[in-house]
Amino acid sequence: MSTRRRPFNVVGKRAPLVDAFGKVTGEAVYTDDIKLPGMLVGKILRSPIPYGGIRSIDTSRAEALDGVRAVVTGEASAGTFGVLPISQDETSMAIDRVIYVGDCVAAVAAEDEETALEALRLIEVEYEEWPAVLRPEQALKKTDRPIHEKTVDGTNIQKAVDQDFGDVEAALEASERVASGDFEFTGVTHAFTEPHAAIGHYEADGRMTVWSATQVPHYLHRALSRVLEMPMHRIRVIRPMVGGGFGGKSDPFPHEMIAALLSRRCGRPVKILFDREEVFLTNHGRHPTRTEIRVACTEEGRLTALDLDALIDGGAWGSFGVVTTYYNGVLSC
Repeated sequence: MSTRRRPFNVVGKRAPLVDAFGKVTGEAVYTDDIKLPGMLVGKILRSPIPYGGIRSIDTSRAEALDGVRAVVTGEASAGTFGVLPISQDETSMAIDRVIYVGDCVAAVAAEDEETALEALRLIEVEYEEWPAVLRPEQALKKTDRPIHEKTVDGTNIQKAVDQDFGDVEAALEASERVASGDFEFTGVTHAFTEPHAAIGHYEADGRMTVWSATQVPHYLHRALSRVLEMPMHRIRVIRPMVGGGFGGKSDPFPHEMIAALLSRRCGRPVKILFDREEVFLTNHGRHPTRTEIRVACTEEGRLTALDLDALIDGGAWGSFGVVTTYYNGVLSC
């Protein structure tokens, strides 16, 4: 038997990206490339205030506008969803309150974009503005009106995690060298080239098909089932080519639910395509974080202690916040 080493067939070899050929030749089909017969344009009315109650929504003028085929508000579905089982706190549209600038308040489906935008201008919403929680430090305080039902000790903190291994304070006290620092990391949006886009098509046989620029079609499938109150076997999710995601499309999002709700309301396919401002408003990117760190070592440089305190701005929804909280501790080493 020969002892000569065989060359690797994968390691050390160039491997083409599986979707590269479709992208560079222009053959790739993205969500916005899809055009279905009778497809309508969907647009979302968003909150101009960061936090407040919704006193009333009047959609009658929008519904009467020629070319408008469907209008929906939070009353269309009270079902909640989220990317993690522990944080099923998102709604497709605001029901009795808005909790961030850009929160979805109502949506329309119309024959063309101009009509849809005009319909949004005709929707009248009366708000009762409440004191906003704009910084993480404000979330630490107890409040009579928390943003979500489940919070830590009456504050606006969703999750607090304490991890202790050994006597850290004693190790810091006994260490020969101790360094410390306070760090602030700003939020980041992923800035993918393709904006969010989704198409909902409620078919004549009562089945729902959703095309979406998503990184998580299976999570979206489950979320749609919750929001639409439809069994999963009657919902189909198709993920066309995605023009960049980097984690920024790894949540189920309200606009995907809204496209489906609008389509079910009017019986025609509805496409929602974001502009760049809407992408920023919808961003579930890297959380802004403030971190205090102390690290200790011996004269030879052997680490003896690490103490970290992180305060994470989770934004309006739970999303991946719980995971990020644990990562700050578990991966700090």
